[in-house]
Amino acid sequence: MGRVLGIAWAVLLAGSTVLAARAEDVCTLKQAAALDGKLEGSDHLWLPADFNGQTTRLLLDTGGAWSVIKEPLAKRLGLVPKKLRTIYYLDVAGGRITHYVTVPSFTLGRIRFPESDFLMIPEAADSDLEYWGGTIGAERLSDFDIHIDNTTKSVVLYHPDKFCSGRVVPWSGGAVEIPFIMNNELPELRVTVHGESVRKASFDTGSSRTLMDLDLAKSAFGITPSSPGVEALPEETMISGKKIKFYTYTFKTMDVSGIVFNDVEVTMGDFEDTPLVLGMAEISKLDLYIAFKRKIIYAKRIEPTIK
Repeated sequence: MGRVLGIAWAVLLAGSTVLAARAEDVCTLKQAAALDGKLEGSDHLWLPADFNGQTTRLLLDTGGAWSVIKEPLAKRLGLVPKKLRTIYYLDVAGGRITHYVTVPSFTLGRIRFPESDFLMIPEAADSDLEYWGGTIGAERLSDFDIHIDNTTKSVVLYHPDKFCSGRVVPWSGGAVEIPFIMNNELPELRVTVHGESVRKASFDTGSSRTLMDLDLAKSAFGITPSSPGVEALPEETMISGKKIKFYTYTFKTMDVSGIVFNDVEVTMGDFEDTPLVLGMAEISKLDLYIAFKRKIIYAKRIEPTIK
């Protein structure tokens, strides 16, 4: 359809705005589950889950397209690994994930998920499965609106309502709207670093640190491992069979739709298809409401506690 401009369209648009406002006045979201994501000593969000009587926790991972299960938990549940035939998945270091299992069902709080495929990651020990059995990724999370309270580490999942908008954010005001797109089934947003716009930034509750690929650091900011202010971390790390050397550099500013972080320590390395990852080092400083269907994150900085 081509463009049609005129008074009639202006009147219709004004009328639709009034109807939307009235809908929002009575808009209430139906809560799907309220979860305690707190785990002592961790900034991450760990959601209590049950796999046919086997209790565990799943890491809330907005930076993972698919959910993941640890191999020992899959074995304990009697699940048969199946090989990914036509595709494979890469972790941030480029390591391949080649097998998956089908879970008949599992629950998060009151939510019972039907038969679901989980990518399987190798893991030798099974002694800590009650603390961590895997992750829950965007393919499941995107069915809901998610309120993350980083002060209490609580997570509330809501059934989305297409007639609701930012008015349902459970804050008195001051929330910033962070638009995103879904790229390869993951949220991707724009972040401004040192005045330079980075379009393909990931929003990743599964990453402890904020990460930057060395190629981006060099092309956008002229920063290399030998640049002033860059420090090499003392040890190389093996991730999925690939040896990664990490470096740190402190960027003066990082702006996410008007929320500005100062003196951001960024971990740099050769990350696979990951230019910039906003991790929990920054995300944990915010209260968040992620509306996947609307493709907006409502964010508000957590006020420091006065002692």
